[in-house]
Amino acid sequence: MSERKVRLGYVVAVAILTFLIGVTTTYSWLRLMPVPEKPEEEPVLPVVRIGWLGAFSLEIPLVAQEKGFDEEFGFKFETVSFARAADSMQALLTGDLNITYSAFLQAESAYLKGANVKGIIVGTYGGDKWAIVTLNTTGIKEVKDLAGKTVAVPGLGAVPELFVRLAAEMSGIPPDSMNLVQQTQDVIMTSLSTGQIDAGVIPDPMLTAYVKKEPKAVIIIRGSSIPVTNYASTGAYFVQQDLITNNNTLVYNIYLAIAKTLWYIRTTGPDSDEILSLLSNKTGTPVPILKPSASKNIWDPRLKPCEVVNIRAEQEFFVNMGSLDHMVPLSEIWCYGFYERARIEHPEFFADLDGYLLNLKETGIVADQDFIIDFGEYLESQT
Repeated sequence: MSERKVRLGYVVAVAILTFLIGVTTTYSWLRLMPVPEKPEEEPVLPVVRIGWLGAFSLEIPLVAQEKGFDEEFGFKFETVSFARAADSMQALLTGDLNITYSAFLQAESAYLKGANVKGIIVGTYGGDKWAIVTLNTTGIKEVKDLAGKTVAVPGLGAVPELFVRLAAEMSGIPPDSMNLVQQTQDVIMTSLSTGQIDAGVIPDPMLTAYVKKEPKAVIIIRGSSIPVTNYASTGAYFVQQDLITNNNTLVYNIYLAIAKTLWYIRTTGPDSDEILSLLSNKTGTPVPILKPSASKNIWDPRLKPCEVVNIRAEQEFFVNMGSLDHMVPLSEIWCYGFYERARIEHPEFFADLDGYLLNLKETGIVADQDFIIDFGEYLESQT
């Protein structure tokens, strides 16, 4: 073998040895390097579809989302808007919603049709002062002039209709002498201005804006003239019994998120700039229009004595009118399972709410013995 070939062999051998050493060293170095851990995937929270009607029933889910109270208790709210309580209740019954804000009348009606709906917690809002409005061109000057006239209300079978019928009875005309039709609030104002209806029911938040916009507007009567309808009956959040049975933990967590939101609203003030800005941005309603109604929230610590619609009296009215077949005991449409547990497990916000509610009852600020102002077991003693 020539010397040249021998040298070439040495070079190749050295190169191979160097390569192997390098590979071994690199492998050992790589083994010593910490293996980056895969980032933990955030758990996918269940989505809870919640129905709302008007700005102030949106208040709960909106504040809960903004402050993260829904995620704190292991789920995410998805808000769904409805124009009528009947529609939101129907969506609950068909499974399109998990929970909805609704008037008690809708829940009572659903129960009588065989639906097993349960209220889990009272809502936030005490209601609006209603007014019956006409134009100065109609010749209508007082309630008794509404006999034979078409009057639009934003809710047949609900408090606005009750208000109109009570106003008629107090004025000496049969309630059925009026032609009552249902329209949304925006349509009522348009129909009134264009002469398609003779009169319409408009709540305070929109009344001021409408009177400014429509110079011919005349207020026939305000709700303050009829104390029982000065404030609408507060609604509640309803679920189907099947959800309570099959996913009790989720419903309890929804209950806690709503209760904590109520506590936050009470602490912050229902008409605070923060709360009203949230509502205004979501609904497109200017803050000045929202402000008057916000101050009538039952959770407001500055609440002054007021009247509310008696839940049983409202039922009796619609039973007599034929809208309900018969009376529904409140215990049939209310869930009592969470109250005592929540008081013990979450005193940081629940104790304040509990004490405030009891104080309202004891001081007579909310004097109606049938008015639901509490979360559960306390209600049992009142029914």
